[in-house]
Amino acid sequence: MTEGNAGTDRTPDPARPWIAALLLFGIGLCLALQLHLVFVQEINWDEYFFLSHVHAFDRGTLARALQSFHVHLFGWLPAVPGGEIAQIEAARLAMLACEAGTMACIYAVGRRFLDREEALAAVLAYIAAGVVMLHGASFRADPIATVLMMLCCALLARSTLRAPALALLAVAGALAMLITVKAIFYAPLIAALAAWRLWRAAQPRALALRLAVTGVAAGAVFAGLYLWHQSLMSADLDGSRALLANAYEKTILEAGLFPRADVLLSVVLNSPVQAALAVTGVGMAGAALVRRSAYERPLMLLALATPLLTLIFYRNAFPYFFAFILPPVAVVAGYATERLGRRWLIPLALAMTIGSVVSHSRGLAKPQDAQAELIAAVHAVFPEPVPYIDRCSMIARFPKTGFFMSSWGVESYRAADREVFRAIARDRAPPLLIANGPALEAAMAGADSADGNRLLPGDAAFLRDNYVHHWGAIWVAGKTLRLVGGKADFEIVIGGRYTVEADAPVTIDGRRYTPKTVVALAPGFHGIAGGVDRAVLRWGDNLHVPTAKPSTEPLFRGF
Repeated sequence: MTEGNAGTDRTPDPARPWIAALLLFGIGLCLALQLHLVFVQEINWDEYFFLSHVHAFDRGTLARALQSFHVHLFGWLPAVPGGEIAQIEAARLAMLACEAGTMACIYAVGRRFLDREEALAAVLAYIAAGVVMLHGASFRADPIATVLMMLCCALLARSTLRAPALALLAVAGALAMLITVKAIFYAPLIAALAAWRLWRAAQPRALALRLAVTGVAAGAVFAGLYLWHQSLMSADLDGSRALLANAYEKTILEAGLFPRADVLLSVVLNSPVQAALAVTGVGMAGAALVRRSAYERPLMLLALATPLLTLIFYRNAFPYFFAFILPPVAVVAGYATERLGRRWLIPLALAMTIGSVVSHSRGLAKPQDAQAELIAAVHAVFPEPVPYIDRCSMIARFPKTGFFMSSWGVESYRAADREVFRAIARDRAPPLLIANGPALEAAMAGADSADGNRLLPGDAAFLRDNYVHHWGAIWVAGKTLRLVGGKADFEIVIGGRYTVEADAPVTIDGRRYTPKTVVALAPGFHGIAGGVDRAVLRWGDNLHVPTAKPSTEPLFRGF
């Protein structure tokens, strides 16, 4: 085993240039397919939420210091014309660049243990995987943290570990932890690579000292950048500690064993070749250790598979998480192609490439059209930003009120058993509600229940009583009034100007209003009278209503 390449020596093979060319073609095709999906695939709720942090920081209202450092990397996004979807697509291009960097790091690490063709096969195994095709370039923390942690792996595996490389290692590790704390899941692999380099070093004590200094430097960089970031917003260290403790409890302590076994099964079924190669690679490395035929390379290959252990306990191992943990595992898949023999390399590569085409078609089946239509309608109804309630901060330019209604967010809200929307309406007066998630859809449809993905009954009733349907998923502040005996009393929580909608003139607080006229209503109780059975008070001065019929397609189809 040489210092530059720990792969096995082979006799010259005249077909090797063609094999490499075909593998590079498959990699290029996968990248082109994913580039297409950047502009057509449905945007996930997490991506809207991630974008909202950038806009909140731009407005000076971001109050979350933990796992929001990406706002400094994407401060240019609010200037991208075309609205939220165009901005997320621009950010996805940056994520695709991160993914390309991850692929380069896979190759770099792979060449430490494999020959060129098998290292390229490892890259193809990663980029052709269904979860990577669909989520590898999504606008989340994961692609940024992935390239940073794989850069750390590549530096430990391939660099001379002199001062420049160690400085880059410290900065990359610190930035990854600032982007997302789950970068810690790479810690066992990083430790194994460091131990391996110490074992191979001519002067292990000197290298141990340099690595220790690097670890201290990474901690100092993390602390310094975090405190600077926190100082720029209305957040404190106690809030980050509480958020981190809650995340640890929710995603690990309460998760049980294999909490996302269903997702794991789906990933295996959608990328069976890669799954088989990873299992085969782990098995062959383990067998080499049992036979005592080799130690160094099998041990390091098994270390490269350690990120898979997070699937045992991590609650949020959703499909996009696999794009984060699979890069080092791809090297193990490359090792399996070596052990199976080069005659299998092209058939395996073709099978993986065909699988990527199938995954691309799955992405095409989830277009952005309904989302684009809704966002355009919101901006047409409300040309200027207003506070609003929704699931995931879908209108990033507007200030969202209320909590992020992910499954975790709704579970935490229900566990607290405290109704929140009356206080939100009183304090923030959001005139807009977008029913773009299961909890809000059920609330506005009147489907109250103890379902874990529903709002508390009191909150659901409050929203129905204080918002009226406007268009599609858009609801606006208002009251639907039933007049009994020609009169009714009602409460206004969100003060403002309201348009009167009725079949005849009505009297509100003693003043007569004809249909389509506007009445100013302060928060509090009011009375209405008239010769009608029903009247609607709709927030705003005859708000615009889009003429097009709203799409019946779902806004979000899940992962």
